[in-house]
Amino acid sequence: MGRSVLIRLLAIFVLSGVPASYSASAQDVVDLALRLWDFFSAPSARLEPSYVFQPNNGLSVAAGYTVARNSVMIDSNEEIFTGDLHLDFGIKLKTEPRVTNNVGLSAGYGPLKLGFSHEIGRKSNVGKDYSLRWFSNSFAIDARYDRYYAKPGGTMSVEFLEPSDPSYMEQNGSLPLESTGSAKVKEILLSGVYAFNRDRFSYRAAYNGGVIQCRSAGSFLAAAKYTRGDISLDPRDIALMNMIMGMGSFSSRQFSMGFGYSYNWVPFHRDAKGKHDLQGLRNLAFNITAVPMLAVRNKVITKEYAVSDPYGYSAEVADTFEMRGRILPNFTARAGVCYTEEHFYLTAWADFSRFVFDNGSREYPGTSGDRSILTQKGRFSNLTANFQLNYRF
Repeated sequence: MGRSVLIRLLAIFVLSGVPASYSASAQDVVDLALRLWDFFSAPSARLEPSYVFQPNNGLSVAAGYTVARNSVMIDSNEEIFTGDLHLDFGIKLKTEPRVTNNVGLSAGYGPLKLGFSHEIGRKSNVGKDYSLRWFSNSFAIDARYDRYYAKPGGTMSVEFLEPSDPSYMEQNGSLPLESTGSAKVKEILLSGVYAFNRDRFSYRAAYNGGVIQCRSAGSFLAAAKYTRGDISLDPRDIALMNMIMGMGSFSSRQFSMGFGYSYNWVPFHRDAKGKHDLQGLRNLAFNITAVPMLAVRNKVITKEYAVSDPYGYSAEVADTFEMRGRILPNFTARAGVCYTEEHFYLTAWADFSRFVFDNGSREYPGTSGDRSILTQKGRFSNLTANFQLNYRF
């Protein structure tokens, strides 16, 4: 429908309750609300109907299921000069690949959708996911916050370079990291995609529904992505904290840009004049998207927990190390399918997100002439599959 009856009733209510001197300004507010309603409700005027059919936007609700496989790897090396000692201390920290199963609900109006999902099948350390999506025909903005827990592992290595005293050299070697708890992992994703073929191609048709790609079409894309990955170890995990000298929190922030291609394949196109035409309200479309990117900005922040007593650490931060890295290649890949049947539509997609960082080396001065050279690199990986059943009013 065009203008909502609800908006009209609200306009009558507002105008009837204000003095005459304020009626003009109140009318302006109502007119603005009506124009905004039309802006969000009306189909795009640029679309070619033979390629993309868009009914009037409306309210939609969805129930979904998401399965994700997450992993983190941190390779941190610190060359330490303190007194007469010169040693090389390394940490290769990784999380066991964790598979999360989430169920969730979302609701939206037109291209805008808010969602929340909650992990199932786990009694403690439950993961959660919050999302905000704005998918129009030519561009898409996706904001997501994930939180989950994973058991850390890896190795710790020490090599004494000076002095060459056998009592020190005997301590050279590596040991597996011992953990009794879980690490908290947080990931923040903010991505934007712009499709240049705005007349015949709809990115929204594949991943957000409510719009029908009637004939196969593709488009070159411009994309930008901000990712942040945090992993925090439990400072109460005394054995692990002692082995890694309190280096218990790593945060990577990265901004990437790139160009790619997206294609919607419609296997069963129906001519608008054919007897099977249903005004675009029954259709099947597949999509594949690939965007090579460059990470033009990298930053890693490492926090060292403070010693609370000779046997443990506290959550208080004793020292912070910040490093900026180099330009690195990156990649975003996505595949999806959407089936529409009148007011119902089913969307399913798989997304691979992997961002790596390599921040080289940086020297940090210490106290009493001590100093250290810190080198860090690593990656955050996420493979997600999502299934949603939507209903458009």
